[in-house]
Amino acid sequence: MERSSNNSLLGILGEACTEACTEAWETIRNDIAHQDDVHAAADEERYIGIKNATAALYEAGVDKERIISLLQKHWNLRPSQAVQFVRRNR
Repeated sequence: MERSSNNSLLGILGEACTEACTEAWETIRNDIAHQDDVHAAADEERYIGIKNATAALYEAGVDKERIISLLQKHWNLRPSQAVQFVRRNR
């Protein structure tokens, strides 16, 4: 009889652990998805900021080479990235 009740207890504990692990995994997946959304939104805002800064510098009459230099300095862009923003936003 004792063996039967041990098996029942193990079964109950096993089910509880399975449910807890499933819930924990769901929470982790949801957190990761949320973090991805936050990072994507931050990247989009950064892109818009660089694009607007480039347009403002052009409008202010700043020459292309100076714009590239300023984008590198203030937005921490590589030279190739700064050049791409200048080309796209003429």
